[in-house]
Amino acid sequence: AYLGSNVSLTGGSLSVSARGTDDNYADTTAGSFGGVGVASASAETVTTSTTTAEIKSSTAGKTINLSGASSSGVFQVSAEHTAKPNSAVHSLAGGLFGGAGAQADNTVTSTVQATIGTNVHVLAKDLTIEAINHVKKTMLEDGNIRGEAGGVVAGAGADSDTIISLSTLTTIGDGASLEVVGDSAAPGDFTVRALNDIDASEKVVLFAAGALSGLGANASIIAVTDVAKVQVGDADLTSVGDIDISARGQGQVTTLVDAEAYGAGTVIVGTAVGMIKPVNEVIFKSGAHV
Repeated sequence: AYLGSNVSLTGGSLSVSARGTDDNYADTTAGSFGGVGVASASAETVTTSTTTAEIKSSTAGKTINLSGASSSGVFQVSAEHTAKPNSAVHSLAGGLFGGAGAQADNTVTSTVQATIGTNVHVLAKDLTIEAINHVKKTMLEDGNIRGEAGGVVAGAGADSDTIISLSTLTTIGDGASLEVVGDSAAPGDFTVRALNDIDASEKVVLFAAGALSGLGANASIIAVTDVAKVQVGDADLTSVGDIDISARGQGQVTTLVDAEAYGAGTVIVGTAVGMIKPVNEVIFKSGAHV
């Protein structure tokens, strides 16, 4: 969503908003029985998105004026995206030799941008510029992977992985002038922010039983990119009240592995990994005035 270049506007309020939600789910079931039973299954989701709200660049003498006496004066540029990935695999194998294998993968790549172009001039009573990126991956009651293997010799293996890449950018270009006017005793908001919000769960449940039984179970959620950034160019930001500028991350990551093996000889190997390395930055270029 965008307002074009070189716009001069007088009005009561202005909102440029881009919002999206991607709900992506994959489900697979596999089963095998016999003298030699082998069941393998995989489920995968890939979510890629770009969400942008922008006031394009302007030239001197062009103004977005929302400061009229009878106006609400609300100016908002907001870009927000929510990714809801999930996958489920159920694998069952039984026989003299029984084996079950499963793979569940989810990949999220989301770029969210809220941009004020160069030389944009805004007069408002309440101003918000924000870019927000959400990942919501709920815990499945039966797990992302549930596998069972039975036989004289039984083995099971499972990997459930979620890879997240978030780039969330709020930018104010060179030469921009943003001003909140009004009553200093009861001023409107002046908020510029970038926010990443990750709430994700991964669960693997495996069972193997046999005279000789073994299993390997792994669950991981890794944010390979988790960047929230506000960048203010050679611009003027002025308000009769407080100015709130922030780049933040929040959320919760849970990884669970439940592995059980029964037999005269058993081997269990399992790992659960949750890794988030947020990079939150507020950058003012030379010449910025707040």
